[in-house]
Amino acid sequence: MKNCNLSKLLCSTALAIFTLFVISCYDDSELRGRLDDYELRLQALEKLCAEMNTNISSLQQIVTALQNNDYVTDIVTVMESGKVVGYTITFSKSGPVTIYHGKDGKDGTDGKDGTDGVDGRDGIDGSTPVVGLRQDSDGIWYWTLDGEWLLDGEGNKVKAVGIDGKDGENGKDGEDGKDGENGKDGKDGQDGKDGADGVTPQLKIKDDYWYISYDQGQTWTLLERATGKDGRDGEDGKDGKDGKDGRNGRDGTNGTSFFQSVTQDTDHVYLTLADGSVITLPKFLPLSITFSNTADTLEMATHALLKIDYQFKAATENVHIDAICSSDLTIILTGPVVTENEGVYYGEGTLNIQSGDRVSAWSKVTVFLSDDRTLLMRHYAFKEKKKTN
Repeated sequence: MKNCNLSKLLCSTALAIFTLFVISCYDDSELRGRLDDYELRLQALEKLCAEMNTNISSLQQIVTALQNNDYVTDIVTVMESGKVVGYTITFSKSGPVTIYHGKDGKDGTDGKDGTDGVDGRDGIDGSTPVVGLRQDSDGIWYWTLDGEWLLDGEGNKVKAVGIDGKDGENGKDGEDGKDGENGKDGKDGQDGKDGADGVTPQLKIKDDYWYISYDQGQTWTLLERATGKDGRDGEDGKDGKDGKDGRNGRDGTNGTSFFQSVTQDTDHVYLTLADGSVITLPKFLPLSITFSNTADTLEMATHALLKIDYQFKAATENVHIDAICSSDLTIILTGPVVTENEGVYYGEGTLNIQSGDRVSAWSKVTVFLSDDRTLLMRHYAFKEKKKTN
């Protein structure tokens, strides 16, 4: 009996030692490496998602500024680890907004080589939704998704900016009262309908998939996979025949930049979106005017007509031009004829100056040009032009 118990004890001890030996020999470094890589990819995607939501909100503010005839006063690069990752654009009225280039998503992890068997299955591509804006033929800006119109649950295009509400209808006139009685007041007109608000889409990543919301996060719609999926291991060969090694899983698709480029020239900033569409923003333009005659003192004969053409450039259509003159002269302004091109306003016209019986050093003309913030003045002095025999 004692020998039996001793045998059981020795067997149990041997089994425990063997188990500890097997466990200690198990190498889980590959598994931990895959988990670490997955966490890094997920963190990068979450950062990308946050930047994309910032871009969506900023893009909406940019289009609103464009509709409100706002203009850019400054553009500053956003730096990260010595690299340009975005821009902060400051508007005259609506303040600054920040946009990011968007960073490439990390590749999906390669599928592991099969152990003597059938090829491993390719890894599933990860992708990034491309949100953009496009102006339709009705003049309204709508959101796009992967180059197509973004539609709500009812199939309607999703507006990026609000539109003005309709005016209320006029109330009907009151009926004339009978003699001795006052007439009754007419009914009040119906209130105008409120303008439809613009929608700001939101993105999130959940369980490795992208989701989008049109109602400030109350409900979410599934879009596409966010992360690349590992390839499946190859299966063991049958009957001792060595199978081919499993093929590496295909890399996940890189993330897509929100903006292709941000460029500028003297008068404009150009935002090229991922789908190739371009939003043109006018820069702040100091009010300026030029004249066909640049002399400060003009020679003019008596009873003569002098014409001076002018051209101005402004960042607003609220531009006013006027002129005054001394009593020995008469001035009439023609124009301005104003045209608009991508938010810049160009005006042109003519100063028509008529002299009388005399022209002297006291003869003066002053031209005034003003917009919402600037007043410019131009003075002309005169001297009499002697007639030649």
